[in-house]
Amino acid sequence: MSPEADAHEPNNARAPATLIRIDNVRFQQCSADDPALTLASFDVVMVMNLLRLLRHLSAGLRRIHDLVPGGLFISKTPCIGDRGVGVRIVIPQLRAVALPLTRASSASTQLTTLIASSGFEIRETAMYPGKTRSFSVVAHRAADS
Repeated sequence: MSPEADAHEPNNARAPATLIRIDNVRFQQCSADDPALTLASFDVVMVMNLLRLLRHLSAGLRRIHDLVPGGLFISKTPCIGDRGVGVRIVIPQLRAVALPLTRASSASTQLTTLIASSGFEIRETAMYPGKTRSFSVVAHRAADS
């Protein structure tokens, strides 16, 4: 398939890099516990809309920490815990029907604390876009931590 054709495929992260001939980047989609991942092998790990689904968030963050020495952890995830009381009251009912909301009720302050306690230095945080309350964080791991 030509690079131009790849650019029109949905969810294809490689396409923009291919179009402008960037070849020093590798895109990999997998679970954090994939045995094929080599520890200390990534400069950046991006986790989008996933942290809320992890049953063992602390273990997942520690695994990411092990993958990015001296690198960045970038994440965006909903934090319903920052919303009004009405939304928080509905969460238990949604969980009862097995909707994937394991950590969605966490507040951004709780998530920031968990990320920092996993060995990351928080560089930047923000809510994007305003109404959906998706919490974005950029964190750095020192190579010796």
